[in-house]
Amino acid sequence: MSFITKSKEVVLEEILNTAQTEEVINIIKSFSKYVINNSELSTTLYSLNKELGEKDYNSDAYQYQKYICENLINNKTFTPTINNLRFKGMIEDIPTLFDNVIGEEGSYIKLNKMLTEMHDLIIKYSEKRFFKNRYLNKIKSISSDVTRIIEDYEKKCIFK
Repeated sequence: MSFITKSKEVVLEEILNTAQTEEVINIIKSFSKYVINNSELSTTLYSLNKELGEKDYNSDAYQYQKYICENLINNKTFTPTINNLRFKGMIEDIPTLFDNVIGEEGSYIKLNKMLTEMHDLIIKYSEKRFFKNRYLNKIKSISSDVTRIIEDYEKKCIFK
């Protein structure tokens, strides 16, 4: 398994990108249920389904982090706000808006740093043959902290 490295400030956005990519691929795969006369498109759909199988596509990237952030990804305030800011080219406003909902300055950056640390620990965990519990315990601890921030965001959102 190969891992990617990203800036500590954008890991949450990468997790969101991964979830959205899975959704888009699954929508495209669903087109194979229809009769399509365009041979190029039908061949592409056939190849996609052959390669990925009949089940929904799930990326290996950020699997655990995506699971931990699932409530945030599905939040009706967070994801549309991120998408809207991206569309308008205002991604630098994401941390401020997140912090305003939480009510604590720096919470967005803190969340991203924890997700990055978790990602790095998962890599180290996968590379180790012995003494894995040390990494596992750190991952669990960070997961609890991430979950608390996400729960705090959920509580303070109007649209969930």
